[in-house]
Amino acid sequence: MSRNKTIKPLTKKQKIDRLISGAILAFQLITSCILVGLILNLNMLTMRYTIPIVIVVVLFFALVLASQLIKKRNSKRKLFGRIISLVLSCLMIFASTYVLRTSHAINAISGADYQTQSVLVYVKADSEANAIQDVQDGTFAINKISDRDNTDYAVQQINEATSTTIATREYDSYQDMYDALLDDEVDAMIMNEAYEAITEQYDEEFDHMVKVIYSIERQQDVETTPVSDEMDVTKDTFTLYITGIDTYGPVSTVSRSDVNMLVTVNPQTHQILLTNIPRDYYVTLHSYGQLDKLTHAGIYGVNESMSTLEDLIGIDIDYYARVNFSSVETIVDALGGITVNSEYAFSAGGYSFSAGSNTLNGKEALAFSRERYSFSAGDRQRGKNQQAVITGIINKMISPSIITNYTNILSAVSDSFQTSLSTSEIQSLVRMQLNDMSSWDIQTYSLDGSGASRSTYSYGSTPLYVMIPDQSTVTQAKTYIDAMESGQRITVTE
Repeated sequence: MSRNKTIKPLTKKQKIDRLISGAILAFQLITSCILVGLILNLNMLTMRYTIPIVIVVVLFFALVLASQLIKKRNSKRKLFGRIISLVLSCLMIFASTYVLRTSHAINAISGADYQTQSVLVYVKADSEANAIQDVQDGTFAINKISDRDNTDYAVQQINEATSTTIATREYDSYQDMYDALLDDEVDAMIMNEAYEAITEQYDEEFDHMVKVIYSIERQQDVETTPVSDEMDVTKDTFTLYITGIDTYGPVSTVSRSDVNMLVTVNPQTHQILLTNIPRDYYVTLHSYGQLDKLTHAGIYGVNESMSTLEDLIGIDIDYYARVNFSSVETIVDALGGITVNSEYAFSAGGYSFSAGSNTLNGKEALAFSRERYSFSAGDRQRGKNQQAVITGIINKMISPSIITNYTNILSAVSDSFQTSLSTSEIQSLVRMQLNDMSSWDIQTYSLDGSGASRSTYSYGSTPLYVMIPDQSTVTQAKTYIDAMESGQRITVTE
């Protein structure tokens, strides 16, 4: 004879208790899934790290679930389980935010495909004009040929802003424009900010003689040679061009390239070659077929600098990275400082550096890498010091301590560093390094030449100091890069 078991209905208190347990468990399950999904989508951690994270997340959920299934007499354990679940859920929300910050930072610095042209309107420093409307009825000096596309764009924008058609007067050079402004032949001058450095070579007091009353920002696409779809940055040797522009503020702003460094990376042999090209190198500009200083190539955009260097050395440059004064300080400080080796003891920017090992913060690293007047070798030694700073940054970035701080570092540099490396390529490089934490052999080489005085495309017939390339050093640089491209390990001898 079967006996029916009577199931007692749940009391109101029991229903509320189950509802609370279900809500807390659901909240933990959702936050767990979000965290795991974000980690997988970030695609920077190998299975070596991802699997343990997933196991821990699942284990915690299982333990909390078990605590909610116990009988009423263990209600204290059930309460403890709920508290632990809420704490874990909050921690996973925090971790998810951390992962999202990392993802956004990588997206911000990667895939750079634009540059910013900043065209300014100048008036005399003692002028009463403080806005574009104050000079709209005056005459504006413009360059007849140089940077004409951006100049015409600026004139159009000024016309729209003032609802008038401004009067312009053409001059053959920026020097003539500047003289005309000071001599009151014109009321204002329209010039790309990138050309300020050229004008300052004519008059060191330029900044004190004029003031800016209006600016026009223009974004332009950077057209570079497409990288082969078959390129795998974790297996194939690649060369990245680092251009250091001499400005503070937005890193996309077009300016002179005061730092010109080729970074050739062989991920198979874990070797990096830093090749420095002096800023005053007298080179043929790729797009104009005229001789100029390499630093001036940056005025025409990063693609001009890259193409000019490809022509000079006879290599292919796969990627570029753009940094400026703000970048150096931010990156070094985000890394917690770097260690560099100095060949000489010297002082610069209010800081003193000793021969041998130096630990530097951001401002010190910038002063160390900019100084050239303390050395008889001038710009040559500055290039070596810049290599030392880059070496220090690389060594710090590949150290084990970076694992716990990479998100803060990426977030810190997201506004002051840009690269044409794609998001997936950066993720692959980080994943490769985190997987084995291998050390890297960093070799350095510098192109050399002899000083001379020559006319340049950017500055016209006025002679400027330039460095005539020593072709033997150019050939040697190509030999080293070609050897790395073929998979060989190199040893630089200078």
